[in-house]
Amino acid sequence: MSNTFHEKGLARVLIADSEVAYVTFLSRELSKAGYNVVASEITGASALHAASTMKPDVVIMDASLQDMDGPEIAKLIYDEMIAPVIILAAEVTPEIMRRAARAMVFSIIEKPVQIARLIPSIEIAISNWQELVRQTERISRVLEQDEIRDIVVKAKRVLIETQRMSETDAYRLMRSRSMSLRQPMKEIAEAILRAASAPQTLESRRIAVEHGMADVA
Repeated sequence: MSNTFHEKGLARVLIADSEVAYVTFLSRELSKAGYNVVASEITGASALHAASTMKPDVVIMDASLQDMDGPEIAKLIYDEMIAPVIILAAEVTPEIMRRAARAMVFSIIEKPVQIARLIPSIEIAISNWQELVRQTERISRVLEQDEIRDIVVKAKRVLIETQRMSETDAYRLMRSRSMSLRQPMKEIAEAILRAASAPQTLESRRIAVEHGMADVA
């Protein structure tokens, strides 16, 4: 993705419009403006395939393509977290605005498109998309940390109950095993839980020994 509003040469654009002449016009004008037009399609299916495989920085598509609805494709692209979508419409009606909003479209521009108006929309869409991606990644990290914390807490409880350890000693044991075996704390905690819940078989003992948890099994 482009890193600033002015690094347009880095921005990769996918254009989809059923009118070949319009695709040609947009491709030429955006290329002149410094953008890298990576694909120009006339059908929804080909646009969706190109978006999935080429991962552009922004998608510009007509609201009504030959075979698929523009907002419908936009929603698919958004759900896959591929790129922001800008919709071009012959008329910006309340209905198309509602559909675009449901599809998480970043902007709607009425045809005929003025390139001077389209460029700011592209830059804002890319910038807002970058922030959305950062926020999504941040939330994913938080959720992952919460999941790890829950597993570690459950494993500590097992050690406290089965080995009569204090909470501090249980945590120190897991941390020590994690460092000595060079394994993430999550894997050590999961091994404790498996060893504690599995029937006392040779396999469960083997797993426990591999993770330094034979005294728990």
